[in-house]
Amino acid sequence: MGLELSGKKVRAARDGRVQLKGAFVTTRGDQLWLNNASFSVRLNEKNSPGTTVDTNPVRLLATRKQILSLISEKDKKGVTIVPLRLLNKGKWIKLVIALGKGKKTYDKREVIKKRDLEREERRENQR
Repeated sequence: MGLELSGKKVRAARDGRVQLKGAFVTTRGDQLWLNNASFSVRLNEKNSPGTTVDTNPVRLLATRKQILSLISEKDKKGVTIVPLRLLNKGKWIKLVIALGKGKKTYDKREVIKKRDLEREERRENQR
């Protein structure tokens, strides 16, 4: 999917200064929006050559058919749209998204048990 970006955000995306950790896609009406993505935008001011982080929502560009299919899948319980990667394809900037399903509570407990066992094993091996 394409992104509707301003000039500073385009430069940040081309330089690889975008963080998708914690980002998610929401629907407003019949549009898709990328929320919580961090663009490290450079300031053009002479006195402050640093950067600032812009986390404003960004509209995703997709066909009506794609949007409607994603909205119908998202309406199912426990399903969310998650951005995976940001790609530079020539002059285009594309976003790879996927549908994700949350874990059940019993799956979370299993993961916690495995993590605790691995931690104990590492402690024993260090001794």
